[in-house]
Amino acid sequence: MTPPALSPTQLPLPFDAGRDPARAGATYRLDALPRAERAARKTSGVLALTRRADIDAALKNRNLCTESVPAALEALAAHWRIDMPPRARCDAARVFASPSPDDGASLRFTAWETGACSPQALAALQACARSTVRSRLTLIQTRARSTFDLVQEIAQPLWPDVLAAWCGLAEQQRRRLHHLGRALQLALAPGELSAAGTQGAIDAIDELHRIFAIAYREPRNAPSMPSLFASLEAGWTPSLGPIENEIVIAGMRILLAGSAYAHALIGDLVNLLIDRRERAAELRAHPGALTLFVAKALHHTAPRQVARRIALRDTHVEGIAVREGDTVLLYAAAAECNGVWSERSDPLNLARAGASPIDGHDLGQRALELALAQMQAQAVLEVLLPCFDRIDRSTHGTTWQTRSGLKRSEHLVLRLGA
Repeated sequence: MTPPALSPTQLPLPFDAGRDPARAGATYRLDALPRAERAARKTSGVLALTRRADIDAALKNRNLCTESVPAALEALAAHWRIDMPPRARCDAARVFASPSPDDGASLRFTAWETGACSPQALAALQACARSTVRSRLTLIQTRARSTFDLVQEIAQPLWPDVLAAWCGLAEQQRRRLHHLGRALQLALAPGELSAAGTQGAIDAIDELHRIFAIAYREPRNAPSMPSLFASLEAGWTPSLGPIENEIVIAGMRILLAGSAYAHALIGDLVNLLIDRRERAAELRAHPGALTLFVAKALHHTAPRQVARRIALRDTHVEGIAVREGDTVLLYAAAAECNGVWSERSDPLNLARAGASPIDGHDLGQRALELALAQMQAQAVLEVLLPCFDRIDRSTHGTTWQTRSGLKRSEHLVLRLGA
């Protein structure tokens, strides 16, 4: 049984689904909510915010904080009597640390790991991602398959494969990175972890520590790829701490960063372009516009639909009383179109400038996560666009939109014609 303090939050929908059942299904998109239905609503200790002004106020409220994943993991381990070794406990505290604008050490570390993603490094990673996607599509076609799951077969495995090449990992380590990365991602929602999931997260932290430590001590990068560890070494200063310890933490954090939004962004873009063939044709004719297209889409699609805050003490959010321990849900997808995406007929019009998005740092969207998601999405589209006129959603596949306001579907089955 899950400890009460870590039980999953029931997401209150900011509309009456019972009044219009269709809207609770495939068309749940929060960014399509009429303005009249975006008022703040509180139900059973959970406050849902959908207006940009309300969310901005919540982000500035120092009485609200993000849920502590390290503390939750420790609590779950104790509850289920799972041994959490000191090194795994220490690593979890670093890997899942919530960013704080007042923590100078945390900011220096983030700047250090982000500095490894220079424009030159991103260009090399994008080339590696393109090659990986081409190989996967070629394999699908070689096996004479008519359908493939874009998320499970291409989008989700893409970053572990690219990161493995960046780190110079051996084949067996590359394969393990897929499983270990998923285990880390599951730990980001501790309220949904079972005993097995908690054990898996702890084991993943321990195994990743060994993998990155060995890869750093025994470098084996290919000549055509940059070295993540060499880049980190070049930017390291003694004030960051012993590099042997810090570089392992950076490896795990970068694994999480590259997996945070990429598959949701890729699924959203492909789903959108299937419905808007004219936009796909424009991008094929003007490939130079692809970078701007993906950048604008990253703000519009809001891959993380909802961010969660916990009240540290009694406070008020836009006049609504919030008690200590209450949950505040920030529906970013709905807020992004409060006067920003007013032209709903064409939300990704490249000729129209959009307002700045909600502060990504405050929603946990670090610059590194956004850059890596954009790089991967662009690489996938560069490979898919030339054959896009032969791609469609499978009639028997899972559609991209689901009933969840928190995350996207795990599947997007496509049909590839001759």
